[in-house]
Amino acid sequence: MNANELADKLEQGHWEGGTREQAATMLRQQQAEIEALKQSKSDANNKVNNEPVAWRTIVDGKTYVTDDNEFVVKMWRHNGWKEEPLYTHPAKTLTDEEINRLWAESHEDGIAIQQGFTTQQHYFAHLILRKASEK
Repeated sequence: MNANELADKLEQGHWEGGTREQAATMLRQQQAEIEALKQSKSDANNKVNNEPVAWRTIVDGKTYVTDDNEFVVKMWRHNGWKEEPLYTHPAKTLTDEEINRLWAESHEDGIAIQQGFTTQQHYFAHLILRKASEK
């Protein structure tokens, strides 16, 4: 029996499935399972969002990138190079409607020049990036 079935029987006033203590124990067990699932989900989200997907270092103006965070990064450290972790971020997308609105806005008479851009395309690109960063 799950918590909803138990609640229904208790509301109807005719639960013959056991004692109040048994019902309380079952509800506590289900709550513990819910909390464990929430924690598991939270741990999984933190792992995905907080672990680097690659590493980079810059030496003499050259950038080196690796996704092997054991061997190559240890070698970099041995050489005295400072490594930098790289992370992924969720994609920020715009709807077609939002893009169409921004396209129309970027093509208003003279607005691109007023905003300091040399072309309407540059202004449109700026609007797209600004809108996506707001999400």
